[in-house]
Amino acid sequence: MKVSEIKELNCEELKQKESEIRENLFYLRMQKRLGKLDKPSQLKILRKDLARVKTVHESKLRGERGL
Repeated sequence: MKVSEIKELNCEELKQKESEIRENLFYLRMQKRLGKLDKPSQLKILRKDLARVKTVHESKLRGERGL
């Protein structure tokens, strides 16, 4: 997911996206442990997406608070 796409989301959508990514990471980690993960690079991509979402969400929260 691109940063420009993430910046278009509001705070509620960002929270929802974060929980979706966390859930996907959980299932991918389970598949990795079971040896059934087809694309190991997907873990790296999701971790980076999660970091992007959290960064944008935090910056929006700081902007709303006036910090």
